[in-house]
Amino acid sequence: MIAPNESINEEPIRLDGLDNCIIGTDVRGYLIYDYGKLLNHFVLEGMDEGEAMEWVDYNIIGMQSQNFIILFDDFDLEITMQ
Repeated sequence: MIAPNESINEEPIRLDGLDNCIIGTDVRGYLIYDYGKLLNHFVLEGMDEGEAMEWVDYNIIGMQSQNFIILFDDFDLEITMQ
């Protein structure tokens, strides 16, 4: 989880319950979410990998917001039990 600071824009979209998926902010102060962490979050909530990917793609990326960023990287979904 990131600590609030001056670099966070007053108008970013903060996805409820997904602070653990935030990896930083951009120059505008918008929050940057890691796609792999988003998937991992929903798998840990009980979805399988396909369901998590469909949910994130439709419900988060599908918002097409300009007030947050999703960082895509080459990844292998690695489930980490916490």
